[in-house]
This record gives sequence, structure tokens and C-alpha cells, in this order.
Amino acid sequence: MREIQVVFGIDMETDIGSWTPFYEGVTKGTPLLLNLFAKKSIPVTAFWVADTARRFPEIVREMESAGHETGTHSLYHETVGDSLFEIPGTYPLLPEEVQPRIKLATDILEDIVGHKVVSWRCPRLFGGTHVTNALEALGYECDATYPMYFYNEQLFPYHPSQENWTEQGSLNLIEIIQFADMGMESKDDYGREKDQWPLYRTQSTE
Repeated sequence: MREIQVVFGIDMETDIGSWTPFYEGVTKGTPLLLNLFAKKSIPVTAFWVADTARRFPEIVREMESAGHETGTHSLYHETVGDSLFEIPGTYPLLPEEVQPRIKLATDILEDIVGHKVVSWRCPRLFGGTHVTNALEALGYECDATYPMYFYNEQLFPYHPSQENWTEQGSLNLIEIIQFADMGMESKDDYGREKDQWPLYRTQSTE
């Protein structure tokens, strides 16, 4: 039987993404997750919004001390890449803004952990070619953004193209596929019910 490898990543941000100022998931949920990961011997990547990490540097370091990787999840949980669907009240960054803001977020995290950070995930899984090219320029090794539910093309990790991040190419950066249940019938135009977000999985997108 072929060995199946799974990559675990968790996003460290305000509760409900960009829409609340609360951090109970970070402050109360993280200890529970750390206990679970330790019990099951599971290493994970914690993708931190830099502003969240700046507020809770002790939790960032606690996760590092437990053997987990620190990744970046933008500066303020903003739409860094191309919007896959409209979300009221959110506006994508201009492409020219992306690399400087990723650099600032990276610097904040690296100051906290004391070493280079090499993994990234775009908020909302809204990626883009300008994002992967910026990550390449900044020395990132991994982008865990590709939403299988939307693009339905790539099934395994790949090196993206400099011209189109959803296609295979020659960047050193590795693109990690985000799981979706492709056998599931979805009533949503975008297939979001196939994605891993619990609210979509349990209550649909209607």
C-alpha cells in the first residue's frame, strides 16, 4: 500500500477571520491543540497573522518550543492574492503592496522566533501569481494556499510557474494543496462546501 503523508496547518488569527477583535481561539484553543498534538505526536505548521503574533509572542514561542513550525499568514489577515469570490467589506491589496507587506509580516515573526520563517498561507486561500513570485523573492520555501475545491487541477505538491501560480513551473517555491472532498456534491457555485472549513461543511453555503 502506498504511504499517505498529511501536512497539518492551523491559522492563528482573530476569531472568525477578519470580522471580530477577539482571540479566544488563540488564547484558549491553543493549549488544547498543543495537548492533542503532543498526545498524537503530530507536528504542525502554525500560520500566524503577524499582528496576532505581535500581541501573543509568548504563544508563538510556546508552539515553537513544542516542536511546531511557525509560518506567516499575512500582516492583518488581508486579501493578499486574487479574490475567488466577493466578500463584503474586504478589498484585495494592490499587487505593488504585496511584497512589502509580506516582508513586514515576515520580519515581525522572525524577530519573535529568532530564525528565518519559510512557510506561508494566504488568508481565505486567495492566492495569486504576484504572491508566489513575491514569496520566491523573499526566500520562502513553501506556500500552503492552493484551494483544490476551486481550481480542481493540482492534486500533489508542485513548483508553480512564474506566469501562472496554479500551473506547474520552475519556481523553487513548493505549493501545497489544500484538501477538499472532490467526491462531495456541492450546491455552491464555487464548490466551497467541498473545502475543509467546518461551517461550510456542516451548514452549507446557502
